[in-house]
Amino acid sequence: MRKLFVLAAGLFLCFTFLSLARDWQQIRGERFIVYHQGNEQFARRVLSRAEEDYVRISQDLGFPRYSGFWIWQDRVRIYVYPDRESFRKGTGQPEWSEGVANYTDKTISSFEGSFDFLDRVLPHEMAHLIFRDHIGFKGQVPLWLDEGVAMRQEKGGRSQAIQVMKFLVGRGEFINLEDLTRMDIRGSEDKRLVKIFYAQSVSLVSFIIEEYGRRRFVEFCRRLRDGSSINQALGSVYPNTIRNLEILQERWVEYVK
Repeated sequence: MRKLFVLAAGLFLCFTFLSLARDWQQIRGERFIVYHQGNEQFARRVLSRAEEDYVRISQDLGFPRYSGFWIWQDRVRIYVYPDRESFRKGTGQPEWSEGVANYTDKTISSFEGSFDFLDRVLPHEMAHLIFRDHIGFKGQVPLWLDEGVAMRQEKGGRSQAIQVMKFLVGRGEFINLEDLTRMDIRGSEDKRLVKIFYAQSVSLVSFIIEEYGRRRFVEFCRRLRDGSSINQALGSVYPNTIRNLEILQERWVEYVK
């Protein structure tokens, strides 16, 4: 009886998997495959925006776009669930989540009707993937740099951060950069602290790129990737301007004000 039960359970899971696989339809682009469950029009919008955002994000960050990057078997897969509930069941995400990226699998998942999916969620998660594809996971990359890069790509992300940080810096209520660099905000329940963290992160990344150029920003990221501490990377790439966190903070505060 036990063997029969195991066999039956295995067959059930197999049929369930095949059924789910049949539910997903796909549209292929140069660097992306969009999986959907019926709304082809929305899926094509997602594919078109993803291809455009890939070029825009790479150019904004100064990362080279290799001709063979993210094509053929290396294309990024985007799963668009029909609604929030199926997205949550399929990904295990919490109620508030609008989307998720898996760096290892190169997948992005969200759902139809997601709040600002095309303008915010998709470019945010794509920026994470592009950033990590270029710098890897071995170096000591602070979370503020990773999240600042991603937030910068959201529609309105920079402009909102500018307003928030101008107000907070004027009141002296920003996070010290030494503390920010050690901070992992992902498990925090302090909503105000989380808001400051993300606004300050995108403000800092934008300051570094816009004031000192994309070429040196790429080199700064590479130094972190290769094992330099953040002060070592700053000192190597920006020796005459923002050679350590203390000076970076001083220059950034002046920039925000």
